[in-house]
Amino acid sequence: MNTLKSAALLVVLLVVLYAVYVALNKPDPPEHAGASPGESGSPMIEYNGNSGAGSTGASSPSLTTSYDDLGAASAPSRAVRGGGYPSQLDSGAMPPPTTVPSSAPALTTSGGLARSTYESPADSPASAGTASLGSSSSAGSSSVAPQLEMTPAASTAQAAADAASPALAAYALRRDLAEAEQLVSEGKFRMALAKLSPHYSQTELPADQRAVLFSWLDGLAGKVIYSREHLLTAAHQVRKGETLYDVAHQYNVEYRLLQNINSRDVSDPLILVPATELKVVPGPFRADVNLTTGELTLLVNELYAGRFPFTVGDQPPQPGDYRVIDKRSQQKTYLGFDGRMIPANDPANPYGGWWISLGGEVAIHGSPATPASKTLGCISLSPNDAKDVYGIVSIGSEIKIRR
Repeated sequence: MNTLKSAALLVVLLVVLYAVYVALNKPDPPEHAGASPGESGSPMIEYNGNSGAGSTGASSPSLTTSYDDLGAASAPSRAVRGGGYPSQLDSGAMPPPTTVPSSAPALTTSGGLARSTYESPADSPASAGTASLGSSSSAGSSSVAPQLEMTPAASTAQAAADAASPALAAYALRRDLAEAEQLVSEGKFRMALAKLSPHYSQTELPADQRAVLFSWLDGLAGKVIYSREHLLTAAHQVRKGETLYDVAHQYNVEYRLLQNINSRDVSDPLILVPATELKVVPGPFRADVNLTTGELTLLVNELYAGRFPFTVGDQPPQPGDYRVIDKRSQQKTYLGFDGRMIPANDPANPYGGWWISLGGEVAIHGSPATPASKTLGCISLSPNDAKDVYGIVSIGSEIKIRR
């Protein structure tokens, strides 16, 4: 009897010891059991280097598209149709459909939630390429970059240096392009333009990446600002006795801009048909003039609204903040520092028929009809660009000139 009791006690003891052994050696459960990749508070880093030939980037809200690295060699796909700038609208010639490049970051969907598969910048500046936004070296390869982490211990000086680095600029562009693509697919064109507009001044980006950026910006600006679609604010319904001058004054923009956009309904700014719905742009416009890059960028309420190359003449402007104080077309005589005078109607007049005064000797103007060996004046635009800028900025518009 004692032998049976001892055997039973031994069996029970063995079972208890085995249970303790299993419990001690069982693997720990994951912290976020059941969570999908990317749902733990950080973006899902999953770079796909394959080119998505034939992908539209704006076909439907549910996107599953792959793209190669940002670069000019990528074939763009047609997705956003722009409305053109004033001179194009005025002539009745619509520009070709603006492209949404296929070299944007990929988006994947899971359970209806779109996530970006953009890539974090490389750890060291030396390993970050300057010709692409990703670190993949071949189109068929994939890579997982280390996640970017910003710690409170980083100094202000280091943070400023990092923000200005090409690697982080490229990273931010890839991230925002992914979000802009999703917004475009949802028909939120104004929000997409607002998302990408701050990148216009990122001159540290390589030329091919800037080309991709501006193909998006120009297309979105054409659609949001210069088309007849009411994507900025509700349509303006003309009241009895109202003129286009009244409408332009109400929205703080040039009447010429509104007339060009609404050319189908407005042939005379003094005659408007009551109850007509007009596309309006709440202003005012402003301009950022970069003397280093030779680009004049227009903005309206923080939205990118187009850019124009210019040449600095023999009267270079000083950097600073200016305002448009006067505008004249076909009637500004040129007076040089050497006392030379060229009448307004002379084909050699450096202003070329469009003159925007910023005060003193500083002005934005056109260019002569006849070729000149030397650029005269201050900030000289091509004739068509000068006409566009003249028809967009208004008296009081802010003009920032910087290096």
